Formats: sequence, structure tokens, C-alpha cells
Amino acid sequence: MKMKSSSMLRQSLLYGGVYILLLLLTIVIPVLSIFSMVVLALPFFLFAAKHGWKQSLLFIALLSIISMLILGFVAIPVTLSIGVGGIFLGAALHHERSPYEAWAQGAVGYLIGIVSFYLSMIFLFNLNLVEAFQSMLDEAFQSTESMVSDMGISEEQLSIVQAQFENLPSMLPSVMAISSIVFSFITLWLGFRIQSKIEKQTLRFPPVHQFTFPKSVLWYYFIAVLLTWVFPTTEEYMGVVAQNMYTLTGFFMILQGLSYLFALTHHKKRSNALPITAVVLTLLFPYLLVFPMRILGIIDLGFSLRERLGKQ
Repeated sequence: MKMKSSSMLRQSLLYGGVYILLLLLTIVIPVLSIFSMVVLALPFFLFAAKHGWKQSLLFIALLSIISMLILGFVAIPVTLSIGVGGIFLGAALHHERSPYEAWAQGAVGYLIGIVSFYLSMIFLFNLNLVEAFQSMLDEAFQSTESMVSDMGISEEQLSIVQAQFENLPSMLPSVMAISSIVFSFITLWLGFRIQSKIEKQTLRFPPVHQFTFPKSVLWYYFIAVLLTWVFPTTEEYMGVVAQNMYTLTGFFMILQGLSYLFALTHHKKRSNALPITAVVLTLLFPYLLVFPMRILGIIDLGFSLRERLGKQ
């Protein structure tokens, strides 16, 4: 028991020190904040993977206090919002959940962390991040109106872009959910790499071509499409629900379509260059490839394309 307590204490100091160092680097070098959500969660992930829930909750509480003493009161919501996602992921690994179960559990943890951070900024610091971002965009659009004609952009095009950004507050739930899913995947992927080296064991996701959503997700997508027809504007509560449901389930269809490309190249015994290129282009040019990838995902789920590949 003494050896176990001593080992846990050493790891607490090690991972806690790594977290504080990464947090300070993020503040000193602001560009690192783009990656901070996934990198800062890794110490919590590694600690929870080794020690489970109870010790991890104590670990995050102590780190919140230490970070507050160094950086001020704002460090508490930052540490809690980041640490919860890492602990949810690590605890799933500690209890030997499958990679996709861990991914889902981590996404829930990240969502809890993001929502808690957003609410803490409002109630503790009277700062609404969405409204602040919206006002910043409004100022940017006002300052660029005089430059529109010189840049060859019509006022109509600018107003369309501006209208899309004005819908940002209503789309906040789906943005948070999609961000949680993406953050969880990246953190888990990085965590698998580090954990494999530390524990000398092989941890990895199953092949991408095996990934698929249950058919029920397709029905949720069609229900969302129907709701967007019935409630076309976000001025109504149901319109907000419909748009968020449509965005989230549409994101799942995109993942399904990309996964099918990996299944197709695997079946044909071809290189993964095509699906990897599709993933990169979808991230870089979403308006170009999001729609065809979504359609491919719908066809795959609706007509069981993967099962047909297996029968050929």
C-alpha cells in the first residue's frame, strides 16, 4: 500500500507539474491556445488511466487550487473544463472500455467541461463569450464595408456571410457537441500513443473502415431535416432545436461517408491515399466536400453499402 501511495504521489507531482508548465506556455505563447484543449488534457488522461475516478477527482481539485494560486481565480474554470474531458477518457481506459466507448465517454466529459466553462464565464465574470465574439464580428463587418467594392465582393455576398455569423448563438449547442467529439478523438489518439510507450502495450483505435453508426442515427437525421422544414427560422425555440439537431446528425453522416471511403479502399486492397485526401480536403474546404460526404454517409447507412461490399 505504501509503494502504491508513493507511486501515486510521484505521478501526481509529475503530471501536475507538466500541466502547470503547459498552461504557462499557453499563456506566454497565445498561438498555442489552438492546441491547448487537447494537449492540456493529457496529464489528466494519463493520471486517470492509471488510478481511476476517485484519485483523479482529488487530483483535479488540487490542481485547480494550485493553478489558482499561480494564475488567479480564472484558472479554476479553465482547469476544471479541460481536466474533466481528460479524466473521462482516462477513466474509460482504466476500466478497459473499448476505444469507441472511451471516445464517446470522453466526448461527454469534454461537453460538460465546455458548458461549465461557458457558464462560469457568465456567472462568475459576467462575460458572455458568444456575445463578445458577435460584437467583435459586427465591428469587423462595419470596418470592412468600405473595402468591399475594392476587394471585388458584393454587398449581397457580405450580408449572406454576416447573416450566417449572426446565427452563431443559436448554433452554440451543436458547435459545443461537435467540438467535444473532435477534442475527445484527438486527445484519445495522442493519449494512446503516449500510454503505449509508458505501459509498453499496444493501444489503438480499431481500423477506420470498421467504424459505423447505428441505423437509428439516419432516422434522427431525417427527423431533423423534417423539423427544419417545419421550423425554418431560429427565431422560434423549435427552430433552434431543429437546426442544432440537423447540424449534429449531419456531422455524423459526414463521418459515416468518410469511413465508407476507407472501407471501399480496404475492400479493393488499394492505398488509403484517397480517403485520407478526402478527410484533409473536407477539413480545408468544407463547403466543397461536406455535402457529397454527407450524401455518401446517408447512402451507406440507408442501403448497407458496406454489407454489399462484403458480399461481392
